[in-house]
Amino acid sequence: MRDHDLKEGKRLAWNENNDEEISNAEEMFERYVEDGWLAFSESKKGREQIFAFDSGLARIILMPPLGGG
Repeated sequence: MRDHDLKEGKRLAWNENNDEEISNAEEMFERYVEDGWLAFSESKKGREQIFAFDSGLARIILMPPLGGG
């Protein structure tokens, strides 16, 4: 599993043939979403918000919660 820090959040990617990487990515996804982060799938069509981990996705973008004023 690879996780990359981005200016706007984190990008998760994993080898779809590696069960350990998938499990680690799912745990990280759940931990960030529980902390209020938003999750998006990333495809040629753009980003779409997701609410559950899907190992069939190529990668997931995690965005931190926005602070209000």
